[in-house]
Amino acid sequence: MNVTPPPHTHTHLTDLGADAVKTGMLPNAECVAVVAEAVRQYRGAGHALPLVVDPVLVSTSGHALAEGGAAAALLRQLIPLASLVTPNLPEAQALLGAWRVGRVWELGG
Repeated sequence: MNVTPPPHTHTHLTDLGADAVKTGMLPNAECVAVVAEAVRQYRGAGHALPLVVDPVLVSTSGHALAEGGAAAALLRQLIPLASLVTPNLPEAQALLGAWRVGRVWELGG
């Protein structure tokens, strides 16, 4: 697994710019915090930045792909910044905790 070191995340945005950002697997709470801070700083500098969060937490076969604490960090720090969130059903379950999700339409309100 390749994790971009924190200083490089900010540098990529400020030096190269971005029209939009999509996250993939953020393996722990520290990585989530780094990405969230980079998005906040980039937006704070006056840039519009649509953010798609793909919370890669659990494989479709149910295996954990991220460390404990990553789901809580996503909920607290990154999902509030997102334009769109794209979990699969096991990931939605990991984010929602005790609330059981069995079908996609059960996610709607």
